[in-house]
Amino acid sequence: MIMFGVVWGKGKGNVKRLMLIALASAILTLLMIATPGCWSARELDKRAIVVAVGIDKAKEPGKLEVSYQIIKPAEVGAPRPARGGEGQGRGVWVLSTTGDSLFDAAWKMSNVAGRRPFWGHLRLILFSEALAREGLGPFLDVLARNPMPRRLAWLAVARGCLARSILEGYSELEKVPAETIMGQLEEYGQNSTSLAQTLHGFLLEMENPGQSPAASAVELVSKGGPSAPNDGESGDEGSEDVERGRAGAGGTKLVPMVRGAAVFKRDRLVGWLDEEETRGLLWVTNRVRGASIVVDPLAGGRGKVTLEIVRARSRIRPEIKGGVPHVTVEISASANLAEQATASSLYTIEHLHELERELASAIENEVRMVVTRAQRDLRTDVFGFGLTFYRKHPRQWKAMAETWEDAYFPHVEVNLDVNTRLDVSGLIGPALKRRMTGTGW
Repeated sequence: MIMFGVVWGKGKGNVKRLMLIALASAILTLLMIATPGCWSARELDKRAIVVAVGIDKAKEPGKLEVSYQIIKPAEVGAPRPARGGEGQGRGVWVLSTTGDSLFDAAWKMSNVAGRRPFWGHLRLILFSEALAREGLGPFLDVLARNPMPRRLAWLAVARGCLARSILEGYSELEKVPAETIMGQLEEYGQNSTSLAQTLHGFLLEMENPGQSPAASAVELVSKGGPSAPNDGESGDEGSEDVERGRAGAGGTKLVPMVRGAAVFKRDRLVGWLDEEETRGLLWVTNRVRGASIVVDPLAGGRGKVTLEIVRARSRIRPEIKGGVPHVTVEISASANLAEQATASSLYTIEHLHELERELASAIENEVRMVVTRAQRDLRTDVFGFGLTFYRKHPRQWKAMAETWEDAYFPHVEVNLDVNTRLDVSGLIGPALKRRMTGTGW
C-alpha cells in the first residue's frame, strides 16, 4: 500500500506536468495561427526611400523648409541616357515641405509624396548656413530623440547656399547626387583637407565639457570652374542661380563639393576653416588618415618634393603650471617620397633628414595656423583642449569650466612636439636624370 501511494503521488505530478505542457502547446499553436505575419508591415515599394535631408529657413517667418532627396527606383535601375539627354536619368526626386518644426514638416511629407517616408537609408543631414548661425540645438533634439534617423548619418552645413540647392546639385557619376557627397566624406582621409562628421559625433562633441563641435562643410562649385556664386563667409542664400542648384550663371552646372570645416561655439556656427586649417585641426584631433604635402628642400622653387603621409598619430597632453593651463600636442607622422621634381640626389642620410625636418615644419605651420585662428578669431575650443583638462585635472577644471572658452582658452599656451619619419621612396632610389630638362633639372 505504501509503495502504491508513492507511485500514485509521483504519477499525479507527471500528469500535472503533461497537462501544463499540453496547455502551453495549445496556446503557442493558437498564437501561431492568429499571427501568421507582420500585421503592420508595409512593402518597401510602397515607401518613399529618403537618402538625404536638407533643412532651411522658410520664406514665411518662424517656419522651416525641409527638403528630401527621394530615390526613384525605376531611374536608379535604368542605364544612363546618351550624352545630350540632360533632363533624363536623374535617380532622385527633391521634395520640400514647410512646417512649424522639423518634425511637423517631415510629418507632412507623405501628404505630398503619396507614400510614407522610409528613413532607414538616410545617410546625409544638411543644414543651411543661416540656420546654423542661429543655433542647431532645437533641431538636433528631434534627431537624437527619434529612433528612425541613423546616428551614423553624415551631418554637414551648406556654405553660402540653401541646403535644398545642395540636394539639387548635379553629379557626373552618380544618379543619386547625395552619393557623391557621401563618397567625398568617406574618402576624406585621402588628403585630410575636409572634415567628415556624423550626427553621433556632433552630438558627442556638443555635450562634451570643454569642447565645441565642428561639422562637415559642403558648397556648390561650377563644373569645370573654380567656385560657384556665393562662396563666401556669409553667402546670399536667396540667389536665384544657387536656388536652382543644377544651373548657375550662364547655365553652368553646380556640383556639390565637401571641403574645409564648419566651426561651432556650442550649437551656433561661428566660422569656416579652409583646407589647410582643417588639416591642422585633424592633426591635433588625431584624425589625419593620409595627405600629400609638398616641400621645397632646395628653396626658391628649384626642386619641389611631394611627400605622402601614410601613418599619423597625435595626442594632447594638458598641464597646469603655476595655476595656468598649458597644452602640448604630440604628433608623429610617417611618409613616403611620392614625387621628386629635381635631379639632385635626395637618397642620402643628410637629405632624408632634411626632408623630415621640412615635413615637420609644414605640419607645425598648419597646426599653428588653425590654433591661432581658433584662439584669436573664432574663440571656440574645437580641439577639445578643455575636455583633456576635465579628464586629467578634474579639480582644477571645476574652477575653469564656466568661463573656459571666453577667459582661458584664448590664452592657453600650445606647444608642439612633431616627430616625422621618411620610410620608403617607391620603386626607384635617386631621381631620373637622363633626357630631363626644365627648372630644377
